[in-house]
Amino acid sequence: MEPVGGRAMIERFRDHAANERTYLAWVRTAVTVMGFGLVLERLDWGSRSARAGPALSYAAGGLVVAGTLLVLAASIRFLLTRRRISRGAPEGPPGLLLDLLLAGVLVLLLSAVAFYGLQFAGWPGDPPAP
Repeated sequence: MEPVGGRAMIERFRDHAANERTYLAWVRTAVTVMGFGLVLERLDWGSRSARAGPALSYAAGGLVVAGTLLVLAASIRFLLTRRRISRGAPEGPPGLLLDLLLAGVLVLLLSAVAFYGLQFAGWPGDPPAP
């Protein structure tokens, strides 16, 4: 640590702060995904088909699991990046494979929710099914 204005300064503080901001952004995203899954589970969309209920529950549960995986992946990335910054090592690979895998899972789950909404719940203003 180098003294700055009579106080000790953490080495590479800007890099550590950027790493923490990125981590917190991933956690906020994960909490939003999990919250969306919980909201979907609690919503009663007036389903026109009894078989749509379990499909929506699976998609909602999948969103909660995906949000949990996002927190886990973000935590691992945060700790590895912190260690790299502390060692002064050059920036490593960004972990693109994990990012693409999680993005693919989220797209798949959100597509299932959209399919449910269009297929079973109908469009707004449609008359209710008998």
